[in-house]
Amino acid sequence: MAGLSPTSPGGPLRFVGRERELDLLLSAVRHPPAVVLVEGEAGIGKSRLIAEATAALAREGRPVLAGFCHPLREPFPYGPVVDALGKAGPWLPTGGLPPATGALAPLLPDLADRLPPPPPPTDDPGRSACG
Repeated sequence: MAGLSPTSPGGPLRFVGRERELDLLLSAVRHPPAVVLVEGEAGIGKSRLIAEATAALAREGRPVLAGFCHPLREPFPYGPVVDALGKAGPWLPTGGLPPATGALAPLLPDLADRLPPPPPPTDDPGRSACG
């Protein structure tokens, strides 16, 4: 947990007891491209762990996208992924994205102006846009 201050992004309390988990998380994301899923029961410190890791990575100048599950009656498939991608605007190039990324425009309305047009629908409903 080197480099973290006594007070940290999660609040005025010292971050203790999760150094191993923080080290594992940081080790994983320091080898891009990386995607890490943090899951567990409510109230065990997942959000604080993510806040600590995000702060450490920001101090290193590394970009981080974090997506969260939101309490909904009906599950939202890939909700955390959509949440994270919705924050990607500052890192998106102004052009040159693959045409298939246009399929994300309906899920990411805030980024729709940065994405190519959605691909045309296929005649075969069982065939994906990837082949």
